[in-house]
This record gives sequence, C-alpha cells and structure tokens, in this order.
Amino acid sequence: MSLPSAPLSVAVAQMNAQDDLRENLATIDSLAARANTRVVCLPEGCAGLGHPDKKRAAAEPTPALGTTPDGPVLGALSSIARARKLWLFAGGVALSGPDPQRPFNAHLAFDDAGVVRAVYRKIHLFDVDLADGTRLRESDSSDCGTPEEVVTVDVDGYRFGFTICYDVRFPELYRALVDRGAHALFVPAVFTVFTGKDH
Repeated sequence: MSLPSAPLSVAVAQMNAQDDLRENLATIDSLAARANTRVVCLPEGCAGLGHPDKKRAAAEPTPALGTTPDGPVLGALSSIARARKLWLFAGGVALSGPDPQRPFNAHLAFDDAGVVRAVYRKIHLFDVDLADGTRLRESDSSDCGTPEEVVTVDVDGYRFGFTICYDVRFPELYRALVDRGAHALFVPAVFTVFTGKDH
C-alpha cells in the first residue's frame, strides 16, 4: 500500500494517568484541545491506572464498530473526539469480557465524529519474573485477545496498526500488521521502571 501524497498530522499525547477517572478525562480533553492535529494518540491506561478492582469496575462492554458509545469512559472519549474534530486513539481501556475478573486491555480508535472505527484487545500479556525477584502477572487481572486479532484502521489514506505495550516483544504481530499494509504502528505503553529502560 503506497503512501498518500498529502501529509497527516499526528500528536503523541503524554500523560501520567492515575486512578481519578474524571481528572484523567479532563487531562485528555485538554491535550486534545491543544494538539491542533488530525490524530491524537493516548498512552496505555489513559483513562485510569490503579488497583485491578478499579479496572474491573470501570470496564465497559465492547462497542460495535460504527457506533457511538455512551459509557462513562468510552462515551467521554467519543465526545472528546467529536468536540475536538480529530481521530482519538485510546490505548489500554478496560473492556468487559467473559470473565468479569479479567477485563480486556483494549486499544480503540474514535473518528472525528466520535464513532468507534477499530477495537484491538491486547494479545500478549505482561507475565514476567524480574531479576530482582518481582513477579508481574497481567493475566491475573486481564484477559487477552486472540492471535487472529490483527487490527488496522485507515485515516485519510494512511493505515495504522494496533498493538499495546508488551506486544512489542512479539515481532510476528508487527509483521502481520505490515503485511496488511500498515504505514505506522501504534504501541501505547506503560512499562515498569526496570523494563521501560530497555524499550
């Protein structure tokens, strides 16, 4: 897939989300308002980071493509995209799944009308044993998507591929995205200090 001749402006929004949903959404709106771009990319956990119980409580049903969601998180992100007239890529949002104790860690794209255009559920979960003896098990609190979930979306002729954080260690996903014509690959991420320095 060849590149379009017209450029596309993209902003990568950095924020340090915590467990205050209202404050995080206000920060996202402020960043989107200042971006002055066609696309704004948010980090993993943009709507909230904190105890897994809060993530479970905040999980919303997976929205159908082509719809405008109305939940507290997805509805707010949809409204921000529509109000700011931009595409909003939200990494690491909790979506409910078959196991209520383990919602999906999902990456969604909202178009400039606030309509959901893509949903990717993180495939590779961060289950690691660190050298200092720390054990991290994302799979204890998150379910994973399937390897067949290779997700792309087109914006003004550019094709974007979806991943999240620890997916970056698995090149076969990126090869599959390139094989589907992706021009750029999104990797919203929240790494630990120990692993983040390596990335």
